[in-house]
Amino acid sequence: MNEATIVSDKAEEYAPPLLTDQSENHQDFSSEHARARLYLGMSSVGFWTLFCGLGLFFNWERWFAIEASGNAWLSGLLTLGFFFLIHAVLSAPMDFLGGYWIPRHYQRAYLSQAAGNGFGSYSNRWIASVAKDFMALSVFAFILLVGANLGGPWVMVLMASALLITATLLQSRFVRCWSQIRKTDSKSSYSDVVFMNATDPAFSGGITGLPGGETIIVPELWREKLGEDSLDLAIQRRKAAIRTGLRTQGWIVAALWNLIGLTLGILFTSWDGTTAAGMIRVIFVSTLWQFFGLLVLPTMNRRAVRSLEREMRRCGYADQELSKLNSTTSAWQDGEIKRSPWIETIFHPLPSVESRDSANQSPESNSKPTGAWHVVRTMLYLSITVGGILHRAVHCNIGRPDLWILAPVD
Repeated sequence: MNEATIVSDKAEEYAPPLLTDQSENHQDFSSEHARARLYLGMSSVGFWTLFCGLGLFFNWERWFAIEASGNAWLSGLLTLGFFFLIHAVLSAPMDFLGGYWIPRHYQRAYLSQAAGNGFGSYSNRWIASVAKDFMALSVFAFILLVGANLGGPWVMVLMASALLITATLLQSRFVRCWSQIRKTDSKSSYSDVVFMNATDPAFSGGITGLPGGETIIVPELWREKLGEDSLDLAIQRRKAAIRTGLRTQGWIVAALWNLIGLTLGILFTSWDGTTAAGMIRVIFVSTLWQFFGLLVLPTMNRRAVRSLEREMRRCGYADQELSKLNSTTSAWQDGEIKRSPWIETIFHPLPSVESRDSANQSPESNSKPTGAWHVVRTMLYLSITVGGILHRAVHCNIGRPDLWILAPVD
């Protein structure tokens, strides 16, 4: 049995439970499922990118303008709210496909009990999360508009910086607010780790907080199913991301990327900071910039992941331990063990299991850790503070509220 077969068998062993009994044919939908999610994510991101491009060219922002006589602040809030309401409505069909239809069609219990209990259970969770997402986008954008009205567009950039920091500090709270994820009360030997229980088994936690004040979040599922050795490796790898500075680099690049996009929007549209419709044009430009980030930032992300793999090997962890952990957590996410190189290069910030195993077998490098850890999905999360509308449109989290604030990592 070759190594690729061993990895594939390991992923199948830890695959998420099926919604129905497939014992007769043992049909494996992993590759088809991952491909379907990828195509949906490409379609969703492509739709919103095209929407913003056409909106910029044809001045669609005027369609969203709502005038409240004698109250400019109310007009601004209503205009921005209407824009983000349209975003929520137009996202609904793709959310339904990504969060409900695809998991059920490919027999993957991504929504666990919610998916198994039917559309009503899923839709209730989705509506609650979309409502919170809508309110957050509207409030953040309105705060920026107020800043621009009071001090000009460049004051708005300073306020956006403050909102980015605020969103970083509140990320662990937001992840519980946006979804049904909750902290677990059970005690752990890891006093510096927060365990959270999520409905979606693809939830992988992450690292929250500003550099120097980080909190490591790990799914309760991992503590229950990974085994003591693999759990320790997963936690130590996140500590290494902090210790080596890869997480700090990822956060800095993600924050700057959003601020650059906002600045480009102001410069390109020559917005004077007075109207909400003008701000929507700025959002069009910054969304196009975020799309560009989805194309160029994954390389930095993959480089950081491989740097961490080397760091863990230098710390004494064996290749087999890394492969087992990566195979298991991958099975809980998309179950895709290998991908074509060009698909991974363009669309995936996380290397496949096969790609990681191949890199781990290459000659050891003594170079310092490089890259920007979790930069792509951190950029998407932070974009909510500047009106970003791609943060829940990508293939890893479309239609899955548990993954809108902390997208899959590692």
